[in-house]
Amino acid sequence: MKKNEKCVSNKIKLSIIYILIFIFSSCISQRRIAYFQEDFDNDSIGRVIADVYESKIQAGDILSINISSLSSLNTEGSAIFNPTTIKNSIQVPETYLVNTQGMIELPVIGEMIVSGTTIFELKNQLKIKLEKYLSEPSVRIRFENFRITILGEVLRPSVYTVPNEHITLPEAIGLAGDLTIYGRRSNVTIVRDENGKRVFSKVDLTSRNLFESPYYYLRTNDVIYVEPSRGKTALTDKFYIVLPSVLSSLSFLAIILTNLK
Repeated sequence: MKKNEKCVSNKIKLSIIYILIFIFSSCISQRRIAYFQEDFDNDSIGRVIADVYESKIQAGDILSINISSLSSLNTEGSAIFNPTTIKNSIQVPETYLVNTQGMIELPVIGEMIVSGTTIFELKNQLKIKLEKYLSEPSVRIRFENFRITILGEVLRPSVYTVPNEHITLPEAIGLAGDLTIYGRRSNVTIVRDENGKRVFSKVDLTSRNLFESPYYYLRTNDVIYVEPSRGKTALTDKFYIVLPSVLSSLSFLAIILTNLK
């Protein structure tokens, strides 16, 4: 009986040691998880914020275009420039898909090359063309597909649509519920399409230099990927290594306790 009790005691101690190793191995330095850390060698009272990026229209974009006239005499005339369609028994304005040639086709006006222009530039171009048909034309244009993708070690990885067409990297991280404790804040990958090429860049969320980065303002179709830290990988490996021993110890303990009865 004493021999069995000693064996049980040793198994329990071993299990406790494994659990302690498991707990302490998961501790992460605060410096590795704090955002916008101060750089005493290269810091100032103020930081220069990166220029706000105005998205340029490209093939595959979906645009909503609303045309009207500031003159009440042209109210009916402007309706022809705003075709509608029926969706779920509701009449909604049509949108325009930029084709592979970078063009859209508008009523009356016809085809226009829009790829490579900003919303502001396209508005001005349309106003000039509409002056032939409307008095004091007014144009409103919006992206219907301004979206970003957030993957990896965040609370809510997903594809997010951005209604105001401007979003910063910290705001995007906030949308996804912040990084998990295991996310590598110093090595976040941004995947971006530039001039038909896919560019991969690294961003350090722990540095205040982020505010000066060209990736501070995100662009449509940007992909943000947060890698898991080495600690999580090691922790996962240790978990699967320790788990059989813990289960074995618990099983052995259960057998002994059953026999003691």
